[in-house]
Amino acid sequence: MASHKYPESLLLRLEAGTTARIDDALERFEGRSHMVREAIEREIRRRGKSRAEKQQDPSEVIKKELDRFLAYARSIGIDPTYEEFEGALKRLVSPKRRAPKTRR
Repeated sequence: MASHKYPESLLLRLEAGTTARIDDALERFEGRSHMVREAIEREIRRRGKSRAEKQQDPSEVIKKELDRFLAYARSIGIDPTYEEFEGALKRLVSPKRRAPKTRR
């Protein structure tokens, strides 16, 4: 049995004109399959990162988002120590109260 570098195959249907767009984007002597394999690997890595973020402690995710938001606020000239801003921010990030579950 012959061994191949890429033993798995995939039949892929694309919208009309996609292969022409791929061909336009290819480097000289680069094959379509190479471009598609690279795109698949990039997407798998990207989705793996987002999955890891979803598995983080929710309070850590909120803290990171809050830090990023405050840095942005400072960069556009908003004083995060201003009481009204602080109150609005607390209401925005505080946990929402859930309605009690009812039986059906």
